[in-house]
Amino acid sequence: MIAPCHKSHSKTDLIDIINFCDIPVVFNHSDNKKSLQAKLLKVIQDQPTLQLRDDNHYKLKNIQDVSFYLKKMNPKKTLTIKEKGEVMRIAKRIIFYATHGFDLKVSDYKDTQTLLDDMLYIKSYGDIPSVRRACRLMKTDSKFYEQDFEPIISPQVQREIDEKKISKSVILHNVTIKHGEFILKFD
Repeated sequence: MIAPCHKSHSKTDLIDIINFCDIPVVFNHSDNKKSLQAKLLKVIQDQPTLQLRDDNHYKLKNIQDVSFYLKKMNPKKTLTIKEKGEVMRIAKRIIFYATHGFDLKVSDYKDTQTLLDDMLYIKSYGDIPSVRRACRLMKTDSKFYEQDFEPIISPQVQREIDEKKISKSVILHNVTIKHGEFILKFD
């Protein structure tokens, strides 16, 4: 018997895995989490050699990978509410520092080492929008030009961000608006 899913996986997470990996599970949106788990585990037992779609954002190759993924804690939900509140508080302090001219005198920070330690701590929680904003702002601080403040974002959230960028690309009267960096050269 295959062990059930870890409790950190929600009904929405299970539906997302089923849809994006093209797992042959017939479900109804009125199904609860327990019935979805049972249907998914039945497919895992009945089709142990099932191969998944190559382009799924979970980077899972076969149904056994799905089984291992579901047994472990959901990587997207690693923070408790209290811990998330602390990460948000730190991100807001860093955003305040950045939006007020990168001046330590104006911010709550007494030295750059404390600021750097906070940045290195929160960058691993890139699924939180405030953390991504703090990282983006800190990349422009000249005191930390050698530091890498690239937030660590889960594949699911990265897919959502990419979809939002695509949907924001608007076509108006044969004019396409694109966001990004461009280089214009004049002769």
